[in-house]
Amino acid sequence: MYGAAIAFGTTLVVSNGIGPAGAGEFFRLMALFAIATSTAVFGADTGLVRTISAQNALGRYSAIPRLIRYAVLPPLALSLGITAVACIYSVAVPMPHEYAVALRMSALFVIVAAVMSVYFGALRGLNHVVTFTVMQNVLLPTLRFGAIALVVFASGHLLDLVFAWTLPVAATALLTLWVVESYMPRSKDRPQSEAAATTPQESAHSFWTFSSARGVATIVETILEWIDVLTVTTVLGPAAGGVYGAVNRCVRVGTMVEHTGRIVTGPSISAALATQNIDRARQIFLATTRVLTAISWPFYLTLAAFGPTLLGFFGKGFEEGAGILWVICPAAMLSMSAGGVQSILLMSGKSRWQLLNKLSSLAVAIILNVALVPLWGLYGAVTAWASALLIDTFLAGYQVFRLVGIRTSLTEMAPALTLGALVPLGCSFVVLTIVGQGLLGLVLYVILLAPSYVALLYYFRTQLGIERFLASRKGGGKGAGTRSALAHQLSIQGENTMSKLSATTDAPAVSLREQLHRVWRHKMIVIITIVVCTLIAVAFSFLAPPKYTAKSSVLVNPLVTDPAAGGNANSLKVDISTESRAAGSREVADKAADNLRSEGVDNDSKLTDKLMNSTKVVPTSQTAVLDIEVSDSNAKRSAQYANAIAKAYLEVRQNNLKETITDSVKKLDAQIKQLEDEDKNNNGNANSAKISQMRERRNQIQLTSTVGGRVLTEAQPPKKATGLGHRKTALAGVGTGLLLGVLIAYVYDRMMRTVGYSDRLKDLGIPVQTVRPRSSDEDTLLLMRRIGSPDGNLRASNISGIVIVSDSPALADQLHRQLYRTIPSGKAYFTDYPALSKVLEHYSPEQVIESNEIPMVINLADEAPLSTLLRLSEACRVCLVPVGELSSRAQVRELFSHLRTLENTVSIAIFMDTDPEKEKVDGATA
Repeated sequence: MYGAAIAFGTTLVVSNGIGPAGAGEFFRLMALFAIATSTAVFGADTGLVRTISAQNALGRYSAIPRLIRYAVLPPLALSLGITAVACIYSVAVPMPHEYAVALRMSALFVIVAAVMSVYFGALRGLNHVVTFTVMQNVLLPTLRFGAIALVVFASGHLLDLVFAWTLPVAATALLTLWVVESYMPRSKDRPQSEAAATTPQESAHSFWTFSSARGVATIVETILEWIDVLTVTTVLGPAAGGVYGAVNRCVRVGTMVEHTGRIVTGPSISAALATQNIDRARQIFLATTRVLTAISWPFYLTLAAFGPTLLGFFGKGFEEGAGILWVICPAAMLSMSAGGVQSILLMSGKSRWQLLNKLSSLAVAIILNVALVPLWGLYGAVTAWASALLIDTFLAGYQVFRLVGIRTSLTEMAPALTLGALVPLGCSFVVLTIVGQGLLGLVLYVILLAPSYVALLYYFRTQLGIERFLASRKGGGKGAGTRSALAHQLSIQGENTMSKLSATTDAPAVSLREQLHRVWRHKMIVIITIVVCTLIAVAFSFLAPPKYTAKSSVLVNPLVTDPAAGGNANSLKVDISTESRAAGSREVADKAADNLRSEGVDNDSKLTDKLMNSTKVVPTSQTAVLDIEVSDSNAKRSAQYANAIAKAYLEVRQNNLKETITDSVKKLDAQIKQLEDEDKNNNGNANSAKISQMRERRNQIQLTSTVGGRVLTEAQPPKKATGLGHRKTALAGVGTGLLLGVLIAYVYDRMMRTVGYSDRLKDLGIPVQTVRPRSSDEDTLLLMRRIGSPDGNLRASNISGIVIVSDSPALADQLHRQLYRTIPSGKAYFTDYPALSKVLEHYSPEQVIESNEIPMVINLADEAPLSTLLRLSEACRVCLVPVGELSSRAQVRELFSHLRTLENTVSIAIFMDTDPEKEKVDGATA
């Protein structure tokens, strides 16, 4: 959800900063970049999730580097080919210089993005799903948001925006490579069991057989997401593409609800289907569908009812897209009311059906976009989008309802449908009738809707299935309650999921409060980052030269070079997006630079480049007005530059019009002369009427106005510099430092190689008991209760002994002494490995434990071989592993991977929250 929210925030910043036309160009490059990356990766990331998790579970650690090589090389070759094609295309096809450079630059980063995506898959395959989530959904979008905001604040040029969008990919890719390398298993391959030995080794052919199928599905889904944006931008121009892209981003925020529901309920549905418990799967599906409907319908109705106001947050001109919301929002509501049909298909192993559905939707989207966008404009594109969405929903719903056998009835859905529709419609009707659309109306609507709807949801929580939906996270035991990493694997492995469940761990979910507590453990990192960012911001505000922005407005006249030639009304319209490109072209900048030099304003030899870099042309929607904004460190000079650009643009446009008129007159003169020569040769006047008409037409062309437009408002030297000012810049530094500090602290916490604190072991699914220095006796009693012997009588609890093993002899000895104080005298025999090793020379570990009448508490520390440790643990039935802050997390994880293979053995990590002063006293007492 954080990634979606900050991506939406990035869209807001871009649209407000560069307007609809600039946003359209940016969205087009984003779309091409996403499609190119998906094509280059071609499912290799999903293939790594499946194969690495399987090989890791089988103990074939040496195969993992080979699998990564299988996955990296083809995407690397594909991305190089895509980059080469994009570079050739940008040179061969005429396009604006700035866009061509931006296209080539973004194409180069496709290589980096492909490698990053592949290593993301490796991270997930190694079961570090939390780290992957932080990297992809927190770090990358946060860096992009910060970079985009800085560029919009500083320049707002397309090339700079491309840098801001792609450079964080390189930074994240480098960090991901390092993280994957640090997480790679260092252990030798485990001895293969008979069942594991029969599992064939993964080859390049088998890897790509699975990955390519998922790759096609991913490419299809990416194209489906962006095909309409690309079509609108290409056919209708960048300004229309920017407006449509903003609508697209708004509507897709609602799909995050369905995505969240899929993650929450996917494992439970999968477990129910795997055990043929269709009734339970149906109940979870029904609860999910009710919740999705109850949440998404008010969102989409609000979006449609207050579309102009909401789209106005994107900037001036974006409210034009409000009308198309009434087309796509009802379609999205119908799609949501079908529930998690996509999750049912995937969890039931019908990924091929899902792919065919997506291909059908893509075919519909392409055909309708090509056919309708030139005719209906934005409404044609949104019709194609809605049709593709409904086709996909209908096919998936039919397959789930009829073929899988899971369906809902209208009676069961009635509460959610009624609440989700009537409450927001009633509130919007009241507000729109009394106040009308606008920011005030939106605020009153939210104040009216939020408390009443939440209260109704709570009151009808049972009928709506909210309680069952939340309970589905807990499943029905361990098999059904698998979450986090397992849920992630289930959502992508499809038909291969069921055979891999045994390799996953039951890692508990982590609440937001626990996450914040983890960050607070590293508060010095956050504080230092805030201080550094604030100092940098303050230094920047004082040292950076002030920037002044002056604006000149130009009214553009339509070009009518041949009034008698006929045509439709569109010939009298101005293509304002094309004119904005022309005003920002190098030809206009050259002309303005020449004028400024001749007037003695500026004699800089690089004045043309300076003007191009500091000029931003903003077309005003539904008008023929261009706003020419120029930024410079000198207020007077910024106004002179803006007026020079405006004047040069009109001069260039007038000269082009004169050349067009001259060419038209020459062509007519040539045609007239040809007709006169024909009459002269034929001694007649058969062409006289035609010649007369052409001469009249020639005269009209010569009388055509050559005025390309006029300056509506001349730029004046601004009185205040644009920017945040010293105080706001400092506050921005504090905010950026806080966000970045929290992010760095969280990444540092996730990447620590030591245990650090007990919750980090819980993330691995390892049972943990904390023993604190000030309440060690009470904690040890709780430990005894946990292992099943609350009174300390191990024999009565059917426990043959306790094994203590740790990489820290001091911690092992501390726990050994603590148990000695807790277990009643005579109920256990305390010993250590040096004393036991002499007996083990003659007897097996099982014989030693069975022959002893009193349960043994054995302190092995780090001295016993692994095989002896495991045999003693299985014979004793309890193994305690004391760990501290500096214990190796990887070693603890490796040890528990072996302990989990023991049957009827309780294995618990004991986090020793040691106190240095107490340790000194204990050492002196010993």
